[in-house]
Amino acid sequence: MLTTARLSAGAHTITASITDAAGATSTASVSVIVALRTIVLAPVADTYVDGANPGVKFGTAASLFVDASPVKQAYLRFDVRGIMPPFTVRRARLRLTAAASSAAASPSIEVSMKNGLPTVVTAMEAMLAAQGAVSTNQVVDFEVTGAVARDGVYSFALRTTSSDEVVYQSREAASGKPALLVELRGPDDPVLTIAEPQNGAQVSFGQGVAFTGHAADPIDGDLSAAIQWTSSIDGPLGTGPSFTRVLSPGTHTIAATVTDSSNAPASATVVVTVTSSSGIGFRDFTYPDTVGTSMQNEATAEKPESHLWFLDGTWWATLYSSAARAHHIFRLDRAAQRWIDTGVFVDERPMSRQDCLWNGEKL
Repeated sequence: MLTTARLSAGAHTITASITDAAGATSTASVSVIVALRTIVLAPVADTYVDGANPGVKFGTAASLFVDASPVKQAYLRFDVRGIMPPFTVRRARLRLTAAASSAAASPSIEVSMKNGLPTVVTAMEAMLAAQGAVSTNQVVDFEVTGAVARDGVYSFALRTTSSDEVVYQSREAASGKPALLVELRGPDDPVLTIAEPQNGAQVSFGQGVAFTGHAADPIDGDLSAAIQWTSSIDGPLGTGPSFTRVLSPGTHTIAATVTDSSNAPASATVVVTVTSSSGIGFRDFTYPDTVGTSMQNEATAEKPESHLWFLDGTWWATLYSSAARAHHIFRLDRAAQRWIDTGVFVDERPMSRQDCLWNGEKL
């Protein structure tokens, strides 16, 4: 028996041979395919178009510009090779690096699938993934798993609805060049599927979003309890096969990931858009039954009272912490639309009520 991890990627013919004392020889051979866990590909072409300069070619520029006013759209083409059966694509990511420029920070950017270059992408193109605001020198991954299934030529377009320009490094840049990362799945690797939310789903801000997924592999069986859920806007969302969360406004790329006992990973992604309407509120905090939630004893209905105050650009509140079994001071994380427990104790009695006022000097 011989064990080795030194085989290079590709199709191997493995031959074993033996010679006895009389000089007689016998051999046997098998075919083995060794696949890279991740294939990293550089673009074979990239460019951008500028609505203010429609006759100018930017195919050799060191930067890729994306803007809504004037319209600038970026395009990248990749020649994918190395996806050999029985291996399939587990995950594909378009990796870009924001330039070290004052114009690099930008709100949401969308990546779409294109059949060719450099035709301007329209609103009718199928969107694959979206990314929120980026900062200078930030490495940004766009989930494009739904587009890359086998060897072939793939072209992507980047667009934005924001008038804040974003600048990415092109393949001509000295560093931070674009790349397509294709992770492969073996026949014994886990398989993960997302049942909810559906890809392309749209929900209203404040509406709970149900997350349901299933993961399993031939060796470990059901891995659903270990699924990790993340959002491109809100970050980590939760763990397990199902739960419900309220998401921030914007276009989210929801990623579910899991790893089996042999460290083989699996993932799946969907895009969910959360729309908001100004002036419409929602209930973002629910009190447990121990605090009193009947119509006669709502936590804020005993008398005219305020649980909120605004200080240093942040909203604060007294809310009940189920974990601590006491009323604490919370602060509002606006980006995630979540109340964060500061741990500052107010009252241990669940049925107690507070009335809060910041008078300019103290609470």
